[in-house]
Amino acid sequence: MTRIIRLVIAVMIVTAGTSGWAGEAGQEGFQKMMEGSAPAERARAQTEMMADTLDLGGEQQDRLLAVNLNYAEKTEAVISSGDGRFQKLRKFRALQKDKDKEVKGILTEAQYDRWTEIRKEKKAELKKMRETAP
Repeated sequence: MTRIIRLVIAVMIVTAGTSGWAGEAGQEGFQKMMEGSAPAERARAQTEMMADTLDLGGEQQDRLLAVNLNYAEKTEAVISSGDGRFQKLRKFRALQKDKDKEVKGILTEAQYDRWTEIRKEKKAELKKMRETAP
């Protein structure tokens, strides 16, 4: 179960992709916040970080909060399901793909490009951290 929670946290970090999570200390703090929080809290935090990073307008923030909340709740349901690890991973990836489509419809092209670039950077950082982990 702990591995699944860590996987979900990694997926959400890559999804949110904010520059404030670049350092390992920021990563650790975010993980602690994610593990002990409800989906609504995670959605709010993710939306705030995206708003700061992408300079979102008020309507965009409201729409993104709704999307982030929807997918945080769906993610929570997958975590607590009785599915095996690989089945959960498959579901997480499908949720991420669906969420990405919705987010793309909310952000401007420049914001979406920036968000995509940040996600790639975070994914590379996570991969590097996994490779160097004991």
